[in-house]
Amino acid sequence: MPKNIYFSGQNLTLTEIANYYRSVQDAIYYYFDKHHNLNNFLFYTIEKK
Repeated sequence: MPKNIYFSGQNLTLTEIANYYRSVQDAIYYYFDKHHNLNNFLFYTIEKK
């Protein structure tokens, strides 16, 4: 069992978590239903790391 726990300090706000959840939900709906609205993904870009 670890004695020390370190947090990154990169915490998300509740709004960011809700937006992420909605985006994932929309992506799953789109995957299974090709007629789903794509407007939520209109300005998304691929992040380079």
